[in-house]
Amino acid sequence: MQTYVRTMKRTLTALALCLAPVSVSAHPHIFIDAGASFIFNDAGELTAVKIEWAYDDLYTLITLDDFGLDKDGDGLITVEEQKQLVGFDMKWLDGFEGDSYLTFADKRMNLGQPEQATAELVEGRLITSHIRKLDKPIKMAGGNVALKVYDPTYYSAYTLDLGAEVVNRDGCMMEQIPADLGKAYDIVENLLYGSSGDDNFPAVGENFADTLTLSCETSS
Repeated sequence: MQTYVRTMKRTLTALALCLAPVSVSAHPHIFIDAGASFIFNDAGELTAVKIEWAYDDLYTLITLDDFGLDKDGDGLITVEEQKQLVGFDMKWLDGFEGDSYLTFADKRMNLGQPEQATAELVEGRLITSHIRKLDKPIKMAGGNVALKVYDPTYYSAYTLDLGAEVVNRDGCMMEQIPADLGKAYDIVENLLYGSSGDDNFPAVGENFADTLTLSCETSS
């Protein structure tokens, strides 16, 4: 059932993009279901986030073909083959922020480079994860954490369909705030066909991103 829902959401998204009066560059090429874990230390401070990406079927096939894996197409690979995939999407160029953006009390928090990368093939889909530590632990007093997962260029389209969890902390509440897709399409149209006259496709990915908020009781 979950696979069917994901497929329908992607189909509807692609249809909406085709019908929307935007340039071809606005169409996402990769669809990724994302998940997040908020990791706390024993003092009740937020110290890291774990991000999980589940790639769409087509991108999974392309990646497996690039590595010369799953040649029989049965959706199964060996343990040794799986090891070859670990970290394949962690070779980030300078300036790339990992498509994950964390704020606390409306202030952008710095996330470190990816660590503890994993990769596996599950039911024909490539799923990877990595952990990003915060420069400074967050005590969670006096503000809420907000996490968005998106590609600013909208080449990759993310959803938060893999869910979220809190690790090593009680008394926290999460809320997933859906993106206003109608507004997002309007923004794209206005930027592309407005008075700016800029032929470059603007960075609109954030407008299509859900927001995951986290608040915790003052005492841990």
